[in-house]
Amino acid sequence: GSPYIIDDYYIDAKGGKWGLFIENTSVYIVIQNCQITNQTSISSPSAGIALRNVTNAAVLNNVLSNVYYGIRLDTWSTNNTVIGNTVYPTQRGIYPYQTNYTVIANNTVIGGSTAGIYLNAANYTEVKNNTVSGSYNGTQVYSSQNNTIMYNNISNSGNFGMYIYSNSKNNLIAYNNFSNNAKYAINITSGPGNIVHHNNFWQNNGSAKGTTDGKSQAYDSGTGNIWYDNSANEGNYWSNWDGSRPYPIAGSANAQDAYPLASPVVPELSPLAVIAFALGLLGIVLRKRK
Repeated sequence: GSPYIIDDYYIDAKGGKWGLFIENTSVYIVIQNCQITNQTSISSPSAGIALRNVTNAAVLNNVLSNVYYGIRLDTWSTNNTVIGNTVYPTQRGIYPYQTNYTVIANNTVIGGSTAGIYLNAANYTEVKNNTVSGSYNGTQVYSSQNNTIMYNNISNSGNFGMYIYSNSKNNLIAYNNFSNNAKYAINITSGPGNIVHHNNFWQNNGSAKGTTDGKSQAYDSGTGNIWYDNSANEGNYWSNWDGSRPYPIAGSANAQDAYPLASPVVPELSPLAVIAFALGLLGIVLRKRK
């Protein structure tokens, strides 16, 4: 049936726990075109938009500013989409915690003292076509499995572009751009089965463009992670690769990209395709309020 729609509201949370809070429902809900600001309380489950134990919700094209957490989904919320939002968080931008089958696509997150996008016990998540800039960690993956992280632009992080740790495994990281992150573009301290290929790594960890300077742009102290596409024998593009040998990955795993790419990767999937796919899965038809 038609969804319940929350459309075009301006919400000043005035320092409270949340701007919008929805829990314990599986009806179709669409939250779209809203502006939410001044959610600064840190009491759980504080967020500009908080969904707790919710199934079949879509959070679309909202702007959230001066929020502790921007968009939070938790308590095994399932089959939700977060698309086209712009978030200016003080702590975490988009935060799925104990969730399954979430689509996070075409969002922009600027800032965040923990992470722009933070997967915490989040499984089967699609994180695609997002732009994350100026966060402490661009994307953080904690105790999360079977996620797909593709076509994202992650830049200017104060720490790592992506941090994968605490038994996070079987995650695919492909076709992303990592640029000018202060430390490693990707830091993996867990595994196995995290696969990293067809990403572009530009001047991360202090490496200089076009210079073979010995500064690896990635780190792996986990086990059983792979830094190339084994079926295609193709790895990643590294701006400081020497052009001849496998690219060394720092860390105790002694990993390497066995098939570095000589030129940057051009992504193949458009943002509009992601939106159409995600909304098609939910079967949601959007309508304007009369």
